[in-house]
Amino acid sequence: MDRYAMGDTQTSSETLDAFQDSNNQDDAHDWDLGVKKDNKKNDESKKDTSDEPDEDDQANQGANNVSEAGLNFIAGLEGFSSKVYNDVAGLPTIGYGHLIKEGENFTTITKTQALQLLKSDVGFAVAAINKYVKVSLNQSQFDALTSFAYNVGTAHFSASSLLGNVNAGNRSSIENSFMMWNKATINGVLTPVDGLTNRRQAEAGLFLNGNY
Repeated sequence: MDRYAMGDTQTSSETLDAFQDSNNQDDAHDWDLGVKKDNKKNDESKKDTSDEPDEDDQANQGANNVSEAGLNFIAGLEGFSSKVYNDVAGLPTIGYGHLIKEGENFTTITKTQALQLLKSDVGFAVAAINKYVKVSLNQSQFDALTSFAYNVGTAHFSASSLLGNVNAGNRSSIENSFMMWNKATINGVLTPVDGLTNRRQAEAGLFLNGNY
C-alpha cells in the first residue's frame, strides 16, 4: 500500500512517516468539533424522553461508523497479502495493510482474518471523523473520509483543507482537496505517486457520487 502521501501547504513540510506510529493513539488536539446533540425534552409527550435523541437529532447526526461496503472499498485500495512483507517504509505488514505490532506473530493470514484486522485498524480513523467533522455525513461520505484518514493519519486529516472544506460545505472544492494528497517524498523530492493518485480519485468519487 502507499500510505505516505503529502498534502496541502498546511502540512507539506512534513512526511506521513512521522505519524504512522501514532495512528492508534489519541490525537494531540483536545478540542472537540463534533456535532452537539440537542437534549431537549418533548413537552407534548407524557413519557420522559430526556435521555433519548429526537428524530431530528438522529437525522442530523448521519453516519457515524464505517460500513461493510466501506471496509471492502478500503481493502480493495490497500491490496491483500497473505504473507508478511515490508511496506515502503520497511515496516512488516500483512493482510490489507496491517502494520504488525510488537508482540504480534504472523506467518500467513486469510482474507476473512485480514478484513477483521482492517476493521479494527480503521478504528482510529472513524474516531477522528466523529471528532473533527461538524456536519452530517451520509454513509458513502463517511466511508470515503475513513479511507482517507486511515491512509494519511489523524494528524494530517485534522489539519487538512479537505476537512475544512467538508465542514464549510464547499462541495466544489472537495475533489481538489482529495487530490492534493497524492504525493510521497522519494529521494528527498515530493513526487506524485500513481497509486495515491488513483486512491484519491476513488475516494473523491465515493464522497461526491457514492461510487463504491
